[in-house]
Amino acid sequence: MQRAGFKFGIFERLSAVLVAVTLLPLLIIGALAHSYIKHREEKNADEKLQLISAQLTGQVDDWTRLNLDLQRTVSKLPEMRSPGSAQGAASLSILVSAEPWISNAHVLDLAGNDLVRSDGKPLQRFADRRYFREVLSGAPYGAEVIFSRTLHKPALSMAVPLLDDARNTVAVLAVASELDSIAKSVENLRFGATGFAFLMQGDGTLIASPRVKIGEELPDFSHHPAYRAYKAGQPNPISYTDNGRAIIAHVAQTEAGWINVVQEDFDESRAAVRQADRLVLLMLLPAAVLALAAAFLLSRNFTAPIRSLTAVADQISLGELEHDIVQIRRGDEIGDLARAIERLAKSMRLAMARLQKR
Repeated sequence: MQRAGFKFGIFERLSAVLVAVTLLPLLIIGALAHSYIKHREEKNADEKLQLISAQLTGQVDDWTRLNLDLQRTVSKLPEMRSPGSAQGAASLSILVSAEPWISNAHVLDLAGNDLVRSDGKPLQRFADRRYFREVLSGAPYGAEVIFSRTLHKPALSMAVPLLDDARNTVAVLAVASELDSIAKSVENLRFGATGFAFLMQGDGTLIASPRVKIGEELPDFSHHPAYRAYKAGQPNPISYTDNGRAIIAHVAQTEAGWINVVQEDFDESRAAVRQADRLVLLMLLPAAVLALAAAFLLSRNFTAPIRSLTAVADQISLGELEHDIVQIRRGDEIGDLARAIERLAKSMRLAMARLQKR
């Protein structure tokens, strides 16, 4: 006796084939659309960070270049050949008054001692300052951000060499400038809900950040993952985790060697990607439902007549020869099968009638 159970018959096989044939193109199209949209949106998000970083870098470069050009112009004045003279001191006063953010200018001898100062304060020694050492080592200029005890905030000190007729360095012109305009540009740079920027020196000391208040010393940010990744040569965009949050950032270096980091939470940066994923899913789901419904209806349309004819043939085999086979009106192979079964039933009825007459 045959046990009743699931039978993987024509209906199930045909349904499986139709589902595969209809869903496979949808899945391929969905995968391709997802890949394209994801690549496009990620590229747009990364280019946004790159553009903001480039704008900030350009702004910092323009500001430092303006200061450096002004300083170099003054360094070439004839009066600066005798910086300790009254004319040299007057030139320093003119330099300080040229821009509102310039707070002080002074000339150092090759030992790092003040020769003259624009503010009239006591002469000091600056031999240990990085900007002074950079100029003495042959660099075209030196730059260093320090916490100014006079201004009680970060200030930029830049130095250029004073040259004689033989192009030999005979002294160093140093200028201190307030960083308020640059700091405010960095601190006010916000985008989205989580995007912001911060600025560091090349050694990792912090210059400006909207999230850190700078006190008596410049904070050491050399441990920051963005700084470490950039120094390690990791290309942009840089991804890392900060305080348990996934971050994506673009890091760039200014002409003065400063490093700016423009960062955003990864979830916000990739929000458009997730939205695109939902859109693709919303487009695929109705199509998939329609494909499944069509596969079911087509399978049933093919297999229901076959099941009906199978039942008729089974009844004929049991001696029930009178049947109204409606499928004979079909013009396809199922109709051919129905007509064949009808002829078989007629033949069996005739045979039975002849046997009964004997």
